[in-house]
Amino acid sequence: MFSRSVHLLRSLPRVPFGSQLAAAISQTLYPFFQTEGVDSFDDRQDPVQLQSWDSQQSARNAVLVLDGSGSMRSRDFPPSRLSAAQEASLEYARRVAAADPHANIAIVGFARSARVYAPLTPAQQVQVIDQAVRSLRAGGPTNMTAGLSIALQLLNGRSGHNEILFLSDGDHNVGPSPEPLCRELHARATVECIGIGGSPAEVNEELLRTLASTAPDGSKRYRWIGHKDQLITQFRQAAGRLTRS
Repeated sequence: MFSRSVHLLRSLPRVPFGSQLAAAISQTLYPFFQTEGVDSFDDRQDPVQLQSWDSQQSARNAVLVLDGSGSMRSRDFPPSRLSAAQEASLEYARRVAAADPHANIAIVGFARSARVYAPLTPAQQVQVIDQAVRSLRAGGPTNMTAGLSIALQLLNGRSGHNEILFLSDGDHNVGPSPEPLCRELHARATVECIGIGGSPAEVNEELLRTLASTAPDGSKRYRWIGHKDQLITQFRQAAGRLTRS
């Protein structure tokens, strides 16, 4: 009887932990989104267990959608645009965790396609979010629609305050236009868009303004930023500023 039980236990599938869990959830929920040009999680790092939580009690669900196209390797935001976006995202996550212990944060990266680097995860799980952000890699064209579509799926059925913080350093140049998503985006979440680069001409500001929500004062929640320190400040402010449009 004992040997049979051991055999049954050994036959059970292995359960992934930490970054492996996030990657497994991503592949299970979104198998139709490819991961070309994006490296997988580093399984050599120490495993991290996700704590149990009740998603219905969350007052805040934030999805960071970050451009991972090849131009994000540019070094005008030392050491690179991607590194600056990662540092700003980590600052955002820390601020949200401190302000709202019940908040959840997801990390999505996009290039030719998109990937969930971390599903909606309790903001208090700092190590999990940190690991997901640092796993982002740059390479390929820019498919904004893929990233925003995943953000919408992650927020589907979520009550409370939903927000999307979207960052890009260029223009949508592969796949269907993201503009048809605007109505659903604005109905489901507050969307703040940030363009970065050497000059505003490098990004499609008209498109980013269209994707962005409208603030109570009538202005669009879009800003172009040309310096790393300003980017970090913008993310820090967004962590405490976003309110339902």
